[in-house]
Amino acid sequence: KTLSVSNTAGAPAVYDNGLTPLEVDCGVDCSGQFNYGSTASIIAPLNDSQWRFTGWSGCDTTSGNQGYTCNILMDGDKAISASYVRRYQLTVTSTYASGTATTNISTSPAGIDEIVGLGSPTKTAWFDENEAVTVTVTPLPGNVYVFGGDCSGTNCVTTLSSNRSVTVDITAGQFDITVIKAGSGSGVVSSDYGAINCGATCVETYVNNSLITLTAAPSAGSVVSSWAGVSCEVGSNLPNQCQVLAGPADKIVTVTFVQAYPLSVSKSGTGDGVVSSA
Repeated sequence: KTLSVSNTAGAPAVYDNGLTPLEVDCGVDCSGQFNYGSTASIIAPLNDSQWRFTGWSGCDTTSGNQGYTCNILMDGDKAISASYVRRYQLTVTSTYASGTATTNISTSPAGIDEIVGLGSPTKTAWFDENEAVTVTVTPLPGNVYVFGGDCSGTNCVTTLSSNRSVTVDITAGQFDITVIKAGSGSGVVSSDYGAINCGATCVETYVNNSLITLTAAPSAGSVVSSWAGVSCEVGSNLPNQCQVLAGPADKIVTVTFVQAYPLSVSKSGTGDGVVSSA
C-alpha cells in the first residue's frame, strides 16, 4: 500500500525508521510502499534549531517527545503531513560602563535572560518566523541605556523575518548634588570628590552611585547645627561631615550653621561643687 508524505519546504527530512533501505525520506513530498496490514512509523527530527516541529496530521497514533513519530496502520493507501515552523536567531550584545553590570536584559517570549557582566556579553536565542520579540532592559535606578542594530532608542520590538542583531549600550546616569547653607552662622562646605566649595560653588554633577563626603568648616564664632537632605548620612563621631550617594535623582543637602557664644561660669562661696551643662 502507498503512504504519501508531505513535509514543510526546507524543513528537516522526515524518514521511515522501519525499513532498510528507507522507503520514506522526505524533504518536501514523497511516498513509500508498505505491506498491507503493516504499521509504518515516520519520524520527524526535532534537533534542528532553525525549525520547530509543530505536529503531524493523518496519523493513527503519535509517540515520543512532542509526538515526533507518526504511526499509520497500512490497511489501505494513506496520506500524512508533517508541519514545521521556520525559526530565526536573535543576537543581543551588551556594552556597559563600570557600576552598571547588574543590569538585566531579557526577552518576551522567553529566550534571553542575562545579568550584564556575568559571562559573555553576547547572548543568542531562536524564535519562530515573524514572531514579535520584545527586548527589555532593567538597569539600576539612575542608569541609562540605548538600543542599536535592529532596534533604536529605548524601546525594542523586532519581528523575526530573518536573523536579527540588537546592541544595548548601558551607561551610568549623572545627577546634581546641591548644597544650601542656612542659619545665623557661617562657614564653607567642600566635597572630597568633585568641585563643591560652597563658598562659591555649591552644585556639582556626579556619576550615579558615587559616594560623596561633604565636610562643613564653620567660621570663627559658628558651629554646625544640623544637616538635612535625602540620604544625608551624618557620622556620630564626625558631626561636621555628611555622606551622600549620588542619584538616582538630583539631591539637595542643607547644612545649618549657628552662631556660638562663650559662656563663663564663676563659683563663689565657702563651699565646693561642680557645675556641668546639659
